[in-house]
Amino acid sequence: MKAGLAVLAAAALAGCYDTGPHLDSATPNPAFHNDVVTISGSNLCGDSGACAGAAGTVDLGINPPFVRMPVTSYGDGTITIVIPPVAPVGPTQLTVTVNDTSSNAIAFEVKGDPAGP
Repeated sequence: MKAGLAVLAAAALAGCYDTGPHLDSATPNPAFHNDVVTISGSNLCGDSGACAGAAGTVDLGINPPFVRMPVTSYGDGTITIVIPPVAPVGPTQLTVTVNDTSSNAIAFEVKGDPAGP
């Protein structure tokens, strides 16, 4: 009986609505250094949806140290960033943190300079 209740409780919790930031995509992906990238998602300004008061940041990386992305515009459904020259080349991921709540991570890739060495 207890095992059945535990399964039922877990199923109920799985359907709970999460009001934290959620990332859907980043375009273009892959991107080069200095490219402008648009991140799409939901609740990017946090629970209130008030972007003016949201302390949102965008980080690039799988493991620390992460690279903080320069943000050029920030809204509840889209964020625009610039890939800085210090971003490491290769597969990585993007995350958004708003008011101490982190989003899901989405796969992203930084390409080497298009002009080559």
